[in-house]
Amino acid sequence: MDKTSAQGKYIRLGARDVLPTAGVDNKDQLTILRGSATGPDKLYFGHRTGAGTYAWDEIQATGPTGPTGPTGATGPTGATGSTGAAGATGPTGPTGATGATGPTGAAGPTGPTGATGATGANGATGPTGPTGATGAKGATGATGATGSAGATGPTGPTGATGPTGPTGASATLIIQRNDVTVDGAATTIDFSTKFLVTSSPAGEGNVDIDDLYVLNTGDTINGALTVTGNTTLGDADSDETTVKGHLRFDGTAPSVGALTAAGTGASATIAGTDNAFRVTLTTGTSAGTGNLFEVMFADAMTSSEYMVTWGAFDADAAAAAASLYVSARTTTTITFSARAALPDSTSHLWMFHVFEGV
Repeated sequence: MDKTSAQGKYIRLGARDVLPTAGVDNKDQLTILRGSATGPDKLYFGHRTGAGTYAWDEIQATGPTGPTGPTGATGPTGATGSTGAAGATGPTGPTGATGATGPTGAAGPTGPTGATGATGANGATGPTGPTGATGAKGATGATGATGSAGATGPTGPTGATGPTGPTGASATLIIQRNDVTVDGAATTIDFSTKFLVTSSPAGEGNVDIDDLYVLNTGDTINGALTVTGNTTLGDADSDETTVKGHLRFDGTAPSVGALTAAGTGASATIAGTDNAFRVTLTTGTSAGTGNLFEVMFADAMTSSEYMVTWGAFDADAAAAAASLYVSARTTTTITFSARAALPDSTSHLWMFHVFEGV
C-alpha cells in the first residue's frame, strides 16, 4: 500500500518499509516513489557499494524513441592515424589472362663463330662424266733420215750381142672415156714417162698417169676426175682457176669444246670439215667475257696464217655478231672469244670457212 514520507508517497517492494537513504543498508530493496503534482513516479534500487556502504540508484524509465533528427553536417576530416601493422599476406589470386605479345626486341650482336665441326665422311663417288671431245690430230712427225747407200757391186762382164730379133707386130691403142683398149699385146707404151700403160695383154688394160699436162689452150678433160695426193693448179701468179658449179669441201670433221666464258654447264657441237664447218654453242649459267669455244682441226694447217670468215645462222648468233672474234690461232686450233657476255642458257649457230695461204 502507499506510504507517505518527507520525499512523498512511495510503495515498498522490498523487505524493509523505508525510503532509500544514502549510507544506510537498504538490503537491496526496490522502492517506487510516487510522483507529486510536480513530478513523475521514480523507481530506486538499493544496493551495497564497493566501499562497504549502500546507495540508492534511480532507475529511470526509457520513453519511446523519438523520431530521428536530421543528419548533422559532416565534421572536418580528422588527422590521419598512424599506419597499422601490415596484415597477413592474402592467398594468391588466380593467374591473370596472358598479356599481348610485346614487340620484337632489337637483334643482339652476332655471337662468336663456333668451332669447326669434324669433317664428314666422304660421299659416294658420283657417276662418270660424259666423254670429252676428241682432241685435235697431232702434227705429222718429221721424215726420218735417209739411210746410207749400200756399196756398189762390181760390174759384170759385157755379154755378147745377140742376134737381131724379128720386127714386132704393131698394136693399136684406143683411149675411151672410161678405159683404154689395146688390140695387141704390149709390154710398155711410154709417152715421155707422162702417160704409161704397163703389162697389158690384148684387150683392156689399166692406165697409170704419173704427170698430166694439158699442152694446148682449150684442151678439155671430160667426165669425172679424181686426183689423189697433193694437187697444184697453175704454175704462175697470173694463172687463173675457174670452177663452174658448186665448190664442195670433204674430209674428217674437226672437234670443238666450250670454254669458261660460255658459262657453267655450256655445251658445243660441230659438223663439217676443217675448211667449212658449223658450230652450235649453248651457253650455261653465269656466261662472261673472254674465251668462248675452241675448234681443233682434224688435220694440221701448213701455217697459222690462215683466214677465217663466219656468218650468223640464227637470231641469237646475229645479236652476238659484234661480240665474237678470233683471239688465238695455231696450226691445230683456233679460239673464239666474246667481248660482251652472251645471254645464259641460249643456243647460237654460226657457219665458218677457213682458207690457207693468206
